[in-house]
Amino acid sequence: ELEISPGTADAARLFEGWPELLLAMEKTEPAIVKLTVKGRERWYDVSTEEIGEGKLLRGRIKTLRDVTDIFQLNEELSRLAMTDELSVLSNRRAFLKLGKEWTARSEANGTSLHLLMMDLDFFKDVNDRYGHPTGDLVIHEFSQILKEHFGEGALIARLGGEEFAVMIEGTPDEALTEQVDTLLDK
Repeated sequence: ELEISPGTADAARLFEGWPELLLAMEKTEPAIVKLTVKGRERWYDVSTEEIGEGKLLRGRIKTLRDVTDIFQLNEELSRLAMTDELSVLSNRRAFLKLGKEWTARSEANGTSLHLLMMDLDFFKDVNDRYGHPTGDLVIHEFSQILKEHFGEGALIARLGGEEFAVMIEGTPDEALTEQVDTLLDK
């Protein structure tokens, strides 16, 4: 049986290197603490159960529970909700959300913001003639071309079907025109 009071030297030694965890253990309200343990992110739920109450309070039981799996699942679900599965780009929902943030940031910073809208001409013909697996491959390959061409600094999304959008902040008009011309020549 291990009995340690959160404010004691024993607790300080036990949680040495994790002051956030020690701080959460000292409090009575529940907390979620994110730590790096052996190079990996971990989440811990810290809760307190009081034994007795008021003047008859006899002590507290602290529970430390690893909830990393739950947090990782939530992160994965959030990622999936904002990602188009076929293209592995942002989906319409993510584009609208992030696009509002980019617009506000651009307005606040006084930087230029460009929006490119594209669709693949005759895409229905590809699906009709060669089948949906080939159409899926075209969508995937075009997505890779967009990512390679515009890079990490652009917000690139598949809005649906064969419709794509690219948002670019801070690029001068002439440079963007040249970049688009190069894309169209591919």
